[in-house]
Amino acid sequence: MLDAAICEVARREDRTLARRYKKDDIVKLSDRERLQIVCKLRTEWAALKPKWHEAGALVSGNELSHRAKRTAATGRAATAERYEKSSQAMISGHVMWEGLLVPRVQIGWRPSPGHFVQPFSNDHFKFLATASEAAIGGKDKLLRVGKEVIELGFAFEALDDLTKCGWFDSINVDGCTNGARACRIGTCGWDCWTDLIDVMAIAATEHYDEKAGKFDWGLCDQPDEDGAWCRIGKRMLVLEKVGLVQFDKKEKTWVPWGPVWKKLYAAFAARAKAHEEAGTLVGATVLLKEPESVPTLATLMVAYFAMYIRHEGKLDVSVYCKYGVEAVARAKGGEKFAVAALEERAAFIRERNAALASYKAGEKGLVDVLVQVRGPQARPDEKDRFYTKVFEVKMLAWAFESTTGARRLLKGESQLKAFIYVAASAVVTGPDRVNPANVANFLSLKDGTSCVLFGCDVRWSFDGGRTWIDSGAKWYKLGVGDVVFSDE
Repeated sequence: MLDAAICEVARREDRTLARRYKKDDIVKLSDRERLQIVCKLRTEWAALKPKWHEAGALVSGNELSHRAKRTAATGRAATAERYEKSSQAMISGHVMWEGLLVPRVQIGWRPSPGHFVQPFSNDHFKFLATASEAAIGGKDKLLRVGKEVIELGFAFEALDDLTKCGWFDSINVDGCTNGARACRIGTCGWDCWTDLIDVMAIAATEHYDEKAGKFDWGLCDQPDEDGAWCRIGKRMLVLEKVGLVQFDKKEKTWVPWGPVWKKLYAAFAARAKAHEEAGTLVGATVLLKEPESVPTLATLMVAYFAMYIRHEGKLDVSVYCKYGVEAVARAKGGEKFAVAALEERAAFIRERNAALASYKAGEKGLVDVLVQVRGPQARPDEKDRFYTKVFEVKMLAWAFESTTGARRLLKGESQLKAFIYVAASAVVTGPDRVNPANVANFLSLKDGTSCVLFGCDVRWSFDGGRTWIDSGAKWYKLGVGDVVFSDE
């Protein structure tokens, strides 16, 4: 950053100075060599004219113009400021109640995909999953429309547009990546859907021509940021077509209402009546008797993603956290998101499989593998709703022997088997997908089948832990059938 900033100052002062230090070169140096470079650059930076040390001194006029158009590039606070200048109501924090769009006082629980598939945590989640699926038209309808809805925020074209509009920009540092958002792509979580829905709604509303009484999508064919912003807004029409949102022309705002919501509210009303007739007591939140009990649009999006995957709906290659940050960085540099993501994915597979090949070959003296599993359900007890933990796993050479090794692994007891069940429990597909075929695929070391474990975000110690989200993660050893805390 310092090197790039010093070069930019030189350019503005009509001096010629080429970049001297790039990331690929720096990572190969020792700590002492890096420290020497930092000291040298800090000295050069301190010697620059005072005006270059003022906040925003290196921000270009074009960049300032782009920032005015950007969405939630700098987090939820920037989104709130954007709402203040728009007729669009904060759709993520509002629900329809007695015909009006009202704010929810509390955010409430943040649902994960695991809440909406068996085994359900309680009867309310079971009801909400069943009612949501029925409201959209049942399993067959969900499989027809689910992919188009899910890909609103996670298809490569959508990610390209979000990148152009600053979606992945750092919250604190200009020119850097917002790691939290980059890590969420491809996971369809509640927080991510909340952000995306807000951004799409604001973008769409800004393209509404009040005089003509319709939306103007004329800029959507342009390749620049204006075109990307237009396409982001136009994606609200997909949610409208499915029946999840409507545009209120009088108030000039999108609202979470439509055929799906009408059926869902009717299901809540029928449930309330059944409990009343049976004389059973159930909380107001469960019976939809207050605004706080209304599920948000982001909640429904998580539910539909979970059920779509559960019904074995097909998705194209997902961008997982392991290489999401790298893919975003390359896309911000001008590359196509699809190219960057697929190349980073392929590099990860090669790196992982090269490391595991040593265990498959039965080499002596290899240490146990450290693995991070990240997900909403892979937890040692019910207290952890979401977590980041690292497990120590002994890799067994014979386990890599295709389905023969997989069957032997599943019949016996080992750390590796315990880890596989814990990891599979972290995702929508669930532990019932642990079978010889899937385990053999996971340990196949083939490009097409070994990238992730049943969709779970799994990270390995062969990369030195540089991709692990939480450097203070708790360390666990897997015992036979149980997760045992390790003092190491």
